[in-house]
Amino acid sequence: MKGDAMDSILQLINEGMWGRALEEYLEYTGSHELDDKLCIMGATILEKYGEYDDMYELICHGLKLNPENYELYLLLGNYYAGQNVNKAYLSYENALFYANRSGNEEDGKQISEIMDSFLAENEVTVNKVSVILLEDINGDSERCREYLLENVQDKEIQIVTGRNEMKDAFGHIFNSFISELDEENDILLLSNDVCMLPNALFNLRMELYSDEKNGACGAILNNGEYYQVPDDGNERSFEKAKAFARENNLPDKNSGEIAFALDNRCSLFKREALSEITPLDEDYKLSLFLDHDICLSLIKRGYASKACHNSYVFSTVDKDKKKNDSLVYTNVFAADSCLAKEKWGFWPDYYSNSRVDLIEMITDARDSAIKVLEVGAGLGSTLSRIKRLYPKATVKGIEIVERVAEIGSRMINMECGNIENYEFASDEKYDYILFGDVLEHLVDPYKLVDRLKGCLSDGGCIIASIPNIMNAGVIYELLHGNFTYQDSGILDRTHLRFFTLNEIKKLFTERGYEVEETTGINRIDQNTQVNGDFWEKILAIDGVADRVYFDVFQFLVRARKTAK
Repeated sequence: MKGDAMDSILQLINEGMWGRALEEYLEYTGSHELDDKLCIMGATILEKYGEYDDMYELICHGLKLNPENYELYLLLGNYYAGQNVNKAYLSYENALFYANRSGNEEDGKQISEIMDSFLAENEVTVNKVSVILLEDINGDSERCREYLLENVQDKEIQIVTGRNEMKDAFGHIFNSFISELDEENDILLLSNDVCMLPNALFNLRMELYSDEKNGACGAILNNGEYYQVPDDGNERSFEKAKAFARENNLPDKNSGEIAFALDNRCSLFKREALSEITPLDEDYKLSLFLDHDICLSLIKRGYASKACHNSYVFSTVDKDKKKNDSLVYTNVFAADSCLAKEKWGFWPDYYSNSRVDLIEMITDARDSAIKVLEVGAGLGSTLSRIKRLYPKATVKGIEIVERVAEIGSRMINMECGNIENYEFASDEKYDYILFGDVLEHLVDPYKLVDRLKGCLSDGGCIIASIPNIMNAGVIYELLHGNFTYQDSGILDRTHLRFFTLNEIKKLFTERGYEVEETTGINRIDQNTQVNGDFWEKILAIDGVADRVYFDVFQFLVRARKTAK
């Protein structure tokens, strides 16, 4: 019965009887679950009627059921044909890849003809891809090549191999080998500990060509740097990673997240953009700083870098194993940090930190049109993540460091200013105002928190992270006569105000807010387990606070404006 009904719909489509085809399709799918074949039929009918949004949704649903269905990629190409010819061509290319893999030569021929016709009628500017394979002693180049070739259309893909003698930075390798590659090809930088998974490179290319001003895209990994990990944060075994890739590496219009550093283990660069920033800086010894340098250089020349969250690959090596001896690493880190500060005028790694912990305290549904202000927004990494997770969100950042704000403003809505004397428009209202380690730097955070009620919507929230002056590390030193300011941490020399949990609560409750949630963040090197005998004696004193208050390094708080 099922086969007869589907055959009837298909026949009506082939005969161009679209009205009847639609009627029978709707009747049938009203009582039957969709499979990938029904999605093909439905998308084909919707294309005929110009219902492109619904067509796209059906294509995506079908690919969730069968991510190797070449007919769906063909339809995806048709969907993009009127919007972005490069993405259309890449979709046709992926359709051909899966048609050939399935052994359907006749359909493969037809797809090739469609591609040739499309190229003749449109100005497609998609480049082929060349690969620089970074060899590391912990990786497996043969396995890396095997998975790469298994998951790319072009089996003649150009690959050059560079041994990573410096064990981390790759600028010298990149500069040495780029001249050997076809000068018109985009460049995939791939570490030999990475296994390419199905549709990962396809989706990287789709994101790269989604906008002419995208200069680079990076995959997410099971142990990615710069929060280039799955949103659930889980690390997976290789078998589970392959299953996850099948579910994750699917079309997603909102997969790209503006990045200020990309994990170099799997990054794709558009050749046009790359030519404007090469040769890469070879003075850096650690990839941490070169990764930032590349993205900032691209931004300076008008290009964006994107973390591509529907491109998941698997690294077989623990990233921490790549670090050298800790003392050597510390010394090299300090030297590279100074180099970056001298070059850019600020510490790129510090100002590109994404405050995932603050985002997790947002309570609205992901489809909500929330308005978010971040104070001390840095380059805008946190706001960029919010824009991806909440596509309808409106965001704005205020950053006091002029050079940081200037670069950040090229990628996201950002202004330079001091929040304590910043003038808001009379109608400027936000659902959330974020402070990531900011309030303790202010002259009068109490006055500001009170003033910001006028900038919050009804029921709007302040979300903040604030250091805990009651932390065990601070109190231990204080009871030994020391209160020494440092370059960073709780006793950062730029901190003007200090808070315990009780004082944090009073900061908000005494100014018309309800504290809805507080969460403590601990550090393994600053808690009551360090100098344990000392703390057992302190905690035994009658009236002393519980251990948990000394273990916390900083508190996260969400405080909601109460009704008048």
